[in-house]
Amino acid sequence: MLSQEFHIKYLSSNSVCSHITISSGFCIDEEKFKQVVYSCLPQCMPITIQANGLGIFVKEEPVIYIRWLLSRELFGMCRTFQNNLIDVWTKTGESSVEELWLPKTTLALKDTSYEQLPLVLKELKPYDFGQSMVVDKLAILEVSKKEILVEEIRIH
Repeated sequence: MLSQEFHIKYLSSNSVCSHITISSGFCIDEEKFKQVVYSCLPQCMPITIQANGLGIFVKEEPVIYIRWLLSRELFGMCRTFQNNLIDVWTKTGESSVEELWLPKTTLALKDTSYEQLPLVLKELKPYDFGQSMVVDKLAILEVSKKEILVEEIRIH
């Protein structure tokens, strides 16, 4: 709908799937990275998260995203991965810094304008952005020009 009516397709063209990033950075040793990720899994259980409407980052172009409530369980999962991956990242992603991290799923990035924002929000208004979702798997994504799914891991 957003791509057809408003030509908002940057994210869907460059990302393998909708997601919440819980840790990001630059890594040289992919095997060490995977070992650390797998070592964190015993501390993770499937969790239910609750959406909390839409949000907008005010940047050069607006960024539209689904907000997720930061529950104790979601924060714990995020902290587990961030704390354990700190020695693997050669540089941490800016949005992974604990004080800046926001659980969100981006819907529109780099191809929206403030002129079309009211129309986009009107189009999204009928959708229920207050639903819950079960998080029962993690994905390792590699990002260069496009995100590539490296591995999908089910949480037990």
